[in-house]
Amino acid sequence: MLSFAASQGFVPEKEEGGDSSLSLSSGLSRLHGALLFIMLSFAASSQGFVPGVCGSEPQVLPDFWLGDTGFYNHQSDMRRGLRQRGCVVLCFSASVVTYAQLKTMLSNRDIQLFDVRNLDEYQAGHIPAAVNIPLGNLEESLKLSPELFKLMFEVKPPEKDDTNIVFHCRSGKRSSKALDIARQLGFSRARHYEGGYSEWVEQEKEGK
Repeated sequence: MLSFAASQGFVPEKEEGGDSSLSLSSGLSRLHGALLFIMLSFAASSQGFVPGVCGSEPQVLPDFWLGDTGFYNHQSDMRRGLRQRGCVVLCFSASVVTYAQLKTMLSNRDIQLFDVRNLDEYQAGHIPAAVNIPLGNLEESLKLSPELFKLMFEVKPPEKDDTNIVFHCRSGKRSSKALDIARQLGFSRARHYEGGYSEWVEQEKEGK
């Protein structure tokens, strides 16, 4: 530990004409800060990172942020901002489904896809197999009995341990809120398609 600290310049030396105790105190304070940073970095890596590249400059975005009151969930706005700047953003978050993953899940028919946009948006165009449950109705819908859910939406009701539950909206904001609602209700393995219908349409056009 001391050798690491020394290599990083955190072990103080007595300054000429100075107080060695003050120098030591300052150095220990810096060492404490460095160790705290390392611990937070380790915690961040265990939660998933979002690496991106803008030109030749790699960028790494943590999937959560440390705020005044604790940890917060992923920041889709920042990732979206990077994409708008022409960056390539690869997401490894356990809570996010990429376009490629979504295509695979749809191809394998191994997905429960819920579109949380409004009905008029859904009717104007939607991802195949997506079931429309507007965000404002989501919580009460997920609280329905399995029989009522199937009767209302004509699909198998999701179960709390299902790993193939995916929410999506237009661009990721509402689906992120939907994910929070679902997880609060116990659907701990649910995910959301962050790119949303906007990205879906763009990717489908490029694929043709």
